[in-house]
Amino acid sequence: MGYHLSPLTGLPSGCSGAFASALKVRLGKTGDLEVQFEGEQLAQAAISQLDRVLDGLETLSGQPRSVADYFAIHEPNPRLVSVFAQRAGIPMDKLAHISKTHGNLGSATCGISLCTALTKAQASRSAAHRPLIFVAAVGPGLLWGGTYIH
Repeated sequence: MGYHLSPLTGLPSGCSGAFASALKVRLGKTGDLEVQFEGEQLAQAAISQLDRVLDGLETLSGQPRSVADYFAIHEPNPRLVSVFAQRAGIPMDKLAHISKTHGNLGSATCGISLCTALTKAQASRSAAHRPLIFVAAVGPGLLWGGTYIH
C-alpha cells in the first residue's frame, strides 16, 4: 500500500512565544532545574493551536477533517485529547489514545499515534480507498507542525 506524504511547502508549522509567561525554566538555589508552568493556560493554547494546524491541513489537502480516516496527534494526556476531539469535531475512534494506555511520552506520542494509524489503515485497506491521515503536534514553547498522508 503506497502513501503520499504532503508536499513540504506550505505545511502548517511555526512557533509562538505568546504563552512564554505560562512556562518558566530556571536554576534553583541549589542548582536544580526548576520548571513552573500554568497547566490550564498551556492546555488551552495547545488545543487551540492543534485545531489551527488541522485547519491548515484541510486547506493544504483540499479535504475537510470530517473525511480523514485517522488523526495522529500529540497526546499529552487523555483529558486534553478528549477535550480536543470534542472541540475539533473528531470522533474518538479516529484517535490512537496513546496517552491513555502509556501516559505522556512527550513528543513521541505523535509518532506512536502515526504508527497506530498506519497499522489500522493497513488492516482495513481496500484498493478503492486510500486512507487520509492528518498528523498534528504541539510541543513545549508552542512549537507546532502538521502534515497529511494519503
